[in-house]
Amino acid sequence: MNDASYDAYRRRRRSGRSGSGLAGLLKLLLLVGVVVFLVQNPELRAEIGTFAQNVWADVQTLWADAENG
Repeated sequence: MNDASYDAYRRRRRSGRSGSGLAGLLKLLLLVGVVVFLVQNPELRAEIGTFAQNVWADVQTLWADAENG
């Protein structure tokens, strides 16, 4: 890779950061929308909590199985 193409690659890589500009604003708005939706929907919040507990239990089981061989 020559110097000119390397510089172009670095510029493209630097300008594509996910937390800047319009993309960052859209991600923030999406996150706020999800949080507001979850606050207003207790049934969904309970289902997500149960799902997270089940996933955590599965991870712990897999971890214990891996440690025990």
